[in-house]
Order: sequence, then structure tokens, then C-alpha cells
Amino acid sequence: MLYELTLVTVYFNQICINRWTYRMTGTPAAVTGSFALAFASGFLSNIAGGNFTFGSLAQNIRVNLSNLVRFLEITSRAIYSVTDFYASPINPPRFGGVSGEGSAPFVAFGFRTNRVRTDVRRATKRFVGVSEDDVTTGGEISGGRFAGLTDLASVMSQNLTYTDEGQTLTFIPVVCGKQRYTTQTGSVGYRYFPTLEEQLTRTAESVVWQPYPTVRSQTSRQYGRGF
Repeated sequence: MLYELTLVTVYFNQICINRWTYRMTGTPAAVTGSFALAFASGFLSNIAGGNFTFGSLAQNIRVNLSNLVRFLEITSRAIYSVTDFYASPINPPRFGGVSGEGSAPFVAFGFRTNRVRTDVRRATKRFVGVSEDDVTTGGEISGGRFAGLTDLASVMSQNLTYTDEGQTLTFIPVVCGKQRYTTQTGSVGYRYFPTLEEQLTRTAESVVWQPYPTVRSQTSRQYGRGF
């Protein structure tokens, strides 16, 4: 089964969304796969001091972002099911862990995967909440922050696991090739393929994430655009 994990954050009143896709192996016993993924990512932990589970995907994101970033909501869903989904506000509120003046929301830390199939493009990701103390005048990321982003890239490349009544559920990071289609307005859009079987034939595994050494810009996160 394929799952999609979605994190919603707020930064300078701009709603920012990041998504990851995973393929689950194992058979759930007492929980849904969507809950297991949300829990394994670390976003559901409630630890004193505003932290998430140590070493988790959630905590590795948090420690690299400005304390002006608010973690708002985490959702997880099986892409080909209408009942296997889980959504939770991140409560109590959690914020990034880096002090200092925050850059504008269209400035972001960027990541990309390697490419393991010719028919599936590499994936990219952007995280808002860049502290100006972590960037040089030319936009290069400082050595200390780049080390933290490298740790985050490593976690995004790793399998996530959840133990469900003795059964191990494993979530393998993947990149899904999307089906191109024409929207009702006549523009080009991309979506998952209609069936799981079709999608799996166009899904890349063994992907490795790496950070860009310089900050990125993202037009969709300019003031007033929101995402």
C-alpha cells in the first residue's frame, strides 16, 4: 500500500505544505497504516520543551527551522483508500528551534533526491523558516546548519517503522511518478495513477535525499499566495 504524509506549517501567516510518500510492508493488527505512519514520523509525540521524538523526522525538521515556524497539522492517508486516513492538529503547539531573524517565506532550505528510474523524475522539497544567521550574503548555507540539513536528508532517506502487537510495519520512502492530464480549465495537471497496480509500476524506491548548499526561492510561498 502507498501512503502520503502531509505536514502543514505556518510562517509569517503563510500556510506551507510538505508531503512525503511511502510504501508500507507488513500487515496492521490493532492500528491503521495511516496512524502508524503518523506516529513513526514523530509528529504525534508530546515531549516537554517543545520537542518531538529524538531522532525522528519531525525533530530533525524542527531543529533546523526558525522559531517563527509553527507546526500546525499532520495528516496521513493511504492513497488508494477512502477509510485509511489519520489527521491530527499538533497540540500543544510546536515551533521551530532556531532563534534569530527569520527570512521571508519564499526563502527556503531545498532538498532533492537522486534519480533511480528514467521514467520517474527526482523529487524536491522546500522548508521555510530560514534564519538569516544561517546564510551568508551570497545565499550559501553555513557549515553548522548544512550539517543539520544533511542529518535531515538522511532521515528522509530512511525507512520508518512501527511495532503493532508484535508486527513490524515498515514505511519505505518512494517517489511516485504522476499521470499527466488536462484539467477542466484546460491547464496541465499531475495526479496519482488510477490504480495501485499502475502506480507501483511508476514508483521509484531506494531514493536518497540531499540538501542544496544554497537557499532556494519558491514563488508559490510569496506573501499572499500561501502554499
